[in-house]
Amino acid sequence: MAAEQDIIDKYKRKIAGELSGEADFSRSYSKEYLDFRRDQLPQSHTFYETACRVADKILPVTPAQKDLLEVSKHLKLAHLEINPNSVFSFAYLTTIIVAVLTIIASILFVNYLILLVGLITSVALLFYLPKLPKRILVVWRSQASDELVLAVLYLTIYMQYTPNLERAVAFVAKHISPPLSIDFMKLLWDVETKTYTSITEAMNDYALTWKDWDPQFVDSLRLIESSLYEGSPRRKKEILDQALQVILEGTQDRLLNYAHMLKSPLESLHMLGVVLPVMGLVILPMAAAFMGASIKWYYILLLYNVLLPIIVYFIGTEVLATRPAGAKTTDVYQYLRQRYGEPSVVIFDKKIPIPAEAFGLITFLAIASPALYYFYTLAVFSANLSDELFSQIAVYAGIDLIGAIGLGFGIYYYLSVSQMAKAKKRISEIETTFMDSAFQLGERLEEHIPVEIAFEKIAESEKSEVANFYKKVVNNIRNLGTNLRDAIFNPRYGAINDYPSTIITSTMQVVVEGSKRSPEIAGNSLITISQYLRAVHRVSERMQDLLAETTSSMQMQVKIFVPVISGIVVGLAVLTISILRSLGQQLGGLEAGTAGDAAIGTGLVDIFQIQDMMSPFAFQLIVGIYVLQIGFILSVLLSGITYGKDTIEENLEKGINLILGTIIYVIVASVTIFLFNQLASPITMIVS
Repeated sequence: MAAEQDIIDKYKRKIAGELSGEADFSRSYSKEYLDFRRDQLPQSHTFYETACRVADKILPVTPAQKDLLEVSKHLKLAHLEINPNSVFSFAYLTTIIVAVLTIIASILFVNYLILLVGLITSVALLFYLPKLPKRILVVWRSQASDELVLAVLYLTIYMQYTPNLERAVAFVAKHISPPLSIDFMKLLWDVETKTYTSITEAMNDYALTWKDWDPQFVDSLRLIESSLYEGSPRRKKEILDQALQVILEGTQDRLLNYAHMLKSPLESLHMLGVVLPVMGLVILPMAAAFMGASIKWYYILLLYNVLLPIIVYFIGTEVLATRPAGAKTTDVYQYLRQRYGEPSVVIFDKKIPIPAEAFGLITFLAIASPALYYFYTLAVFSANLSDELFSQIAVYAGIDLIGAIGLGFGIYYYLSVSQMAKAKKRISEIETTFMDSAFQLGERLEEHIPVEIAFEKIAESEKSEVANFYKKVVNNIRNLGTNLRDAIFNPRYGAINDYPSTIITSTMQVVVEGSKRSPEIAGNSLITISQYLRAVHRVSERMQDLLAETTSSMQMQVKIFVPVISGIVVGLAVLTISILRSLGQQLGGLEAGTAGDAAIGTGLVDIFQIQDMMSPFAFQLIVGIYVLQIGFILSVLLSGITYGKDTIEENLEKGINLILGTIIYVIVASVTIFLFNQLASPITMIVS
């Protein structure tokens, strides 16, 4: 009995330090947390912190105590290291600066609309900026929620055989992604700095912060904590199983409700971002023809390329903020970015990496060069540039620019993650097959078969790619004479280097330490883990199905509906502007040639404000940019709804949608303009 206890104690002391070369958990967490925070926090955090500190020095503010307490809570949970007063200093200073700049601009340009828009913006900033920490926290928690299931999974796996909550929390912090990993690292730091007397107290307080966000996560943490006080191994396993089951069932129920509730906000987004703007575009050319002096092109640009995209973006972020926790398991972005981040070309059998930005820039310049050359010649040689912008060539040159911008950005986003997306898909497929192979390996080990032989048998029986992982482990043991841990985790030749999966990594770590005690213990842990993984995988698949059904219509809008309708509207607008301009010119000629009817001619000419009419080139450019903006925003929304915060999927979605949307828009707009021009050529006189 004493010998068995010695083995267990030795295992508890060593596991943290020996798992894949992990940090020694007995050392100080202070530097580790600060380094971790610096490396993992987004740049927007540090920029906002710096801006608030500067504002606090320029304009110190002391708000109400109630507001300070609320902001302090949000700052702490969002890991923003600034004092609450500086948040209000930043808000007031920004409001004052915007208001002053607005007044100066309105005086310089003698335009009261600038003053009106600027003052409205200032008031909006005054109300919005003090709530920005809460907004940051909402986005932070929304991104973190996708890792909750994985966090509970790792806690249950670790606690199954090592009932040490502090080490389990450290294990989770090392193997999940930001921002949730920062939360778990902060718990350890708080215990070390005596903010809390124990990890249990810190965990209890942390669980309360999730009460309104995900109560099932809170229940799971409480169950995991209660397993510490259970003496019976069987009862302890039941409690840990229940902890995982609670969050899985809660996640599935919340996602089901979310999928049903998505219909209304998505319809609102569709109406506000697509239907109403398109309807406005249809009547805009006619209105501009009769009210050219009142409807300036920059008003339309402000509405369609600034205000509407901002409104659609904020509605989309609100939809994403209400997304419940998912069950994401494959998160290897940082690893894949280092290994596959840059696309490459092969020259003389040598692979040369080329930044995705270079491909995007080359695409833009190659496509835009005819249009850029055309506008350069106009600027240098044309005597009347404004008239030239009404020509058919100028419209097609504008379409060429939109094509260059859309394809340039689309190719950049696509190539920046295309290799990573393939690798991620491969890893995801390996993780799926790994669940079954882990179960088989567990059964072999429970039969008291040595680990090396068990790995070899699984490698022979498996036909999927995961077999190569087991083969490499066996080869490392036999050919290099290494132990099991080095065969898997050695930084130079370890088998795990080619399989950067957190699931496989954490599972193998448990196997390594379990095998030190006995193959049977390692086998039992593998069987338990495989059952957990299957449960998580089922929920993840169900989640994808639910959300895919909800977002399928939006996929069609981004890829087809918006580009096609916008292209047709541009064709109609060019036709309308051309006809009205031609009629105005003819009426002007009639007035000049018929002195007796001058009064009549003057009245008709005044109806068509030709000199103030917006050119079809400018109209097309505004619409084309709006198509790209909506495609970009809806792609972010679609990716966020379906996959949560996933940089690879988001950039892939943006790249594909921008490329397809741009191609469809360019083709439809060009063909529509050409056909309408042919139909209207008998009654129009368009300068070519």
